[in-house]
Amino acid sequence: MEVDDVEELVDEFVASGVLEHTGDRGLRVTGTFGEHRDEYREQAASLTDAEFEARVEEYAGGGAAEVADVDQQTLGDAMAIFHATEDVSRQQCLTGALALQTLEATTAEQLPDGFLALGGDDIERFIQQSPAAIVYFWREDCGPCSAVEEHFEELLDADAVPEHVALGAVYGPDAVDLIREQYDVTVAPTVLFCSDGTVESRIVGNKGQESLEREIKRFG
Repeated sequence: MEVDDVEELVDEFVASGVLEHTGDRGLRVTGTFGEHRDEYREQAASLTDAEFEARVEEYAGGGAAEVADVDQQTLGDAMAIFHATEDVSRQQCLTGALALQTLEATTAEQLPDGFLALGGDDIERFIQQSPAAIVYFWREDCGPCSAVEEHFEELLDADAVPEHVALGAVYGPDAVDLIREQYDVTVAPTVLFCSDGTVESRIVGNKGQESLEREIKRFG
């Protein structure tokens, strides 16, 4: 059986753990699927040119317009979706992979340059895997959040953030209970400064660029 329409396709992606609902903001990729697709992105990147072209044709099904939009990352995502779902064709998986690019790009546009969009279930892994990390919690229609984003962009432009510091951003309304209970975050913006898997300090609200820079300097 093959999924017949967009609504059914989205339902299948949610049921298979590819996507999850995020309240009033719609959908996002789950943390589990994010790890899963990294493996397939590596597989796609290891293909020869001939193998890549053949695999793209297999997933595109002759759709020339889609073929032109497919790179190694997109193919890896389509492969990951195909292996995570049951009733979805390869062609629909490629369409889904292209849609994920748009979905994630839209989220990324709202973040300071260089920040990775994180879901609530991504935070702990992100902090644990990064010797030094900054996690920024934000929401829409938030003047102080916009100010903090500008501060970060200016600091990044000035190379004031060491390259070894990982940067992650969480849209607070998507994970209200989790971030309150696990990280004591109740206000946007909040910025956590983490070392070796532990939250060392935090800034709540917009305290100015100098405050951010002072905490960043602690990373060395």
